[in-house]
Amino acid sequence: MDAFARNEARLFAGIIMNRYTERFNSIESLSNVTYIYGTTDEAVGSLTAEEVTFLQSKNATILSGSGGHDEPFEGFIKQGFSEAFGIE
Repeated sequence: MDAFARNEARLFAGIIMNRYTERFNSIESLSNVTYIYGTTDEAVGSLTAEEVTFLQSKNATILSGSGGHDEPFEGFIKQGFSEAFGIE
């Protein structure tokens, strides 16, 4: 992806992005949520420190890895299903 397309995608994501840290703040626990993200995701960006802290405070399972948009998901899918649903 070239620099223009990458920046355009980031701008679009920022415009339409919901503030889930605000919307989900009243939810006591997200312990049934497994969140997988890439620390170098150029398509939509990585989680912010505030977002990671929020998920941790709600007891969500967070799986992160280096790589872009798809690589971490592909690398953690088996672990995510195992932790979320007990599927081996």
